[in-house]
Parts: sequence; C-alpha cells; structure tokens
Amino acid sequence: LSGVRERLVPGGQLIVDVDPHGPRRLLEFPGLLWLLGSWEQGPDPLAPTLAPTLAPNAPPATSPAAPEPIQIAHLASAVPAAEADAAIVTHFYDALAPDGTLRRVVARMTLALLTHNEVALTLAHAGFTVESIYGSYELETYTPAAERAIFVAHS
Repeated sequence: LSGVRERLVPGGQLIVDVDPHGPRRLLEFPGLLWLLGSWEQGPDPLAPTLAPTLAPNAPPATSPAAPEPIQIAHLASAVPAAEADAAIVTHFYDALAPDGTLRRVVARMTLALLTHNEVALTLAHAGFTVESIYGSYELETYTPAAERAIFVAHS
C-alpha cells in the first residue's frame, strides 16, 4: 500500500473493496467446493483458428461461422492456514468449450481474515486517510453485518 500511495497522483483516491465474510463463510465447511458463479465468454482465445487458403482462380471462400462461446465456472474451497486468522483459498476456473473440452486453471492463495478496523489501520500505516467506509455497492453505511467493506481513502 505504501508503494500505491507513492504512485497515486496528487488528490487521487484509493478504493479498497473487501469481502470480510467470504473467506470465513468458506471456512465454515473446510474443503467443501463452492460454486461462486458461471458465465459465457467467447470465443476461446486459445482455440486453434483455421486460416482459409485460396488456390489461384478459386471461388471466394465463405466466411466461417463465428466460434461459439465457452462456458466458465468459478469454484472455490478453503482450509485453515497454519497461521492464526488466515485461510488457504483455492480457486478453480473451469472453461468448457463447445466441443466438450474442459480446461481448468487453479489459483491458490493465503488470505488474512481481516476486520474492517485492521484494514483501516493498515491504510493509515501506509499513509492514507480513510474518507469513508461503505457496506455495499449502493454506498450504504458500513455495519459489521455488511456484505462489503469499501474504503475510500486519499494520501
């Protein structure tokens, strides 16, 4: 955060969006795989493409049909970390191509289970002043039960 503050333009703001309950919810059932969302994305940028080749005096080629989108699913699981107040969260991104090919990307990270006070103190330690804290994307007032902790800060 200190590095971010050093690069922030004068008068610029930093917005930090934290899901304070997400990792804790995952830890309520350690190792359980949770579906966090799914969506269509396309076409698959890694799919091979066919370049048309034309022989001399060949009739014009018809353009190929647009590639079908791929289906993405985001799943996550967590287990307690060796450190107190931390979780090891594993994210799985499954990409299902129209031909049935499945590719999986896995990302594992250790997350600190922070309170909004700890985030505010960390921002202050890095030289930021917290202007406001919101509890949702609708900019509702933050409460401990809020779905988000959205910090607006400046240096």
